[in-house]
Amino acid sequence: MSNNEKSKSFDLKTNKRKTIESKSNSNKRIESFLSISEEMNEIESNETIDKISITRIMKTESHRFSTQELKSINNRWENFRRVVIDSRKSQYVICNCETVIKYNRLTGTNGLKRHKCIGSRSPNQPSIESNFIKKLPINQIKSKIADSAAIMCAKDLHPFSFVEKDGFLQLAQQLLNIGQQYGKVDVRDVIPTAQSVSNHVND
Repeated sequence: MSNNEKSKSFDLKTNKRKTIESKSNSNKRIESFLSISEEMNEIESNETIDKISITRIMKTESHRFSTQELKSINNRWENFRRVVIDSRKSQYVICNCETVIKYNRLTGTNGLKRHKCIGSRSPNQPSIESNFIKKLPINQIKSKIADSAAIMCAKDLHPFSFVEKDGFLQLAQQLLNIGQQYGKVDVRDVIPTAQSVSNHVND
């Protein structure tokens, strides 16, 4: 094969590879767009909250507040996360600087583009959710838990020291983590039965 033929063959292979990569990238963009569009439809059908309510919930009822990764093409908006209230996605996103911005099909990304971030969160900085968790009325929460713990000990014949046991604390922490990740849930939906625990141990 002559050098000219080799060159043509190489060019054909290169062009073919570029065409395949272009189609693959195009398909990924289409899939991403459809995913975003589907999310927008879900959000618009569930919308029941406004920016003022979100701000209030963040400050006074943080157990109802969480965030999810914001779907976007090319990860352009990686500094933003979707605001979730009571396990329902809202039409708002929150920046790492804790600014709440409306983002839906009508507004598009205009609000995100106009936003001038006052500072991005460093890798070692606590997450948005943890910032609000620290503002919880700890004394009030402890009082409520103490009431429930006293009732539990009386009903199930446990000593009060039961609440200080490592096993109980580990279980309580797991339940708190689940609540933070998924929002308000019914404890009966997540606590396994005695038989399930036994089967899990035997497995």
